[in-house]
Amino acid sequence: MATKDPLAKIFGSVGRVKIMRLFLVKQSSCLLIDDVKRQTKTITPTVKKELELLTKVGLLKKTKCTINEVKRLKKTNKTITKIKPGYTLNTKFEYLQPLRALLTQVSNEQDEDLKKRIRKTGRIKGLIVSGVFLQDDNSKVDILIVGDSIKHRVLESAIRSSEAELGQDLRYAVFTTNEFKYRLNMRDRLISEVLDSPHKKLLNRLGL
Repeated sequence: MATKDPLAKIFGSVGRVKIMRLFLVKQSSCLLIDDVKRQTKTITPTVKKELELLTKVGLLKKTKCTINEVKRLKKTNKTITKIKPGYTLNTKFEYLQPLRALLTQVSNEQDEDLKKRIRKTGRIKGLIVSGVFLQDDNSKVDILIVGDSIKHRVLESAIRSSEAELGQDLRYAVFTTNEFKYRLNMRDRLISEVLDSPHKKLLNRLGL
């Protein structure tokens, strides 16, 4: 399926943009190939190809990752420390700040993609985004969803897909319509903080 992300067209690859975003957000993390594959939902050959390219241009560095694995024994669990090859962001890359400003900004197309995904999860009455979507680090949630008959497995899948595109974890809260209205009238702290802070209403059938 063709991507609507204009940056993917500029940089020539959807996978490349996803991987760049991932490392730019998790700038101090050491990531294995499997980590990158899982978090960007990108196939292994593409991940390997893009990691090599981004290493050659200097954005990434090959390194050794310290991994703690838990081994289950009969009576207890044992933590085993392993060293595995991985990648990390090169914080001295010349164009790091311009790239971060460009790639971590959420586009209108990504807002629309999120709205389409969430609308498929149930009878959605409200969809409000803040935090990551507005470059606001102080927000407690990135997505606030109001609706009924929500299929939570479908919702979880929709959130994971958006996380893969944005390269970062998303914090979200879900309310039924009646629960939201009750909490709104009671000046619930979380809802009040979202509505009183910078936010965007991607879907509003609640008269907000």
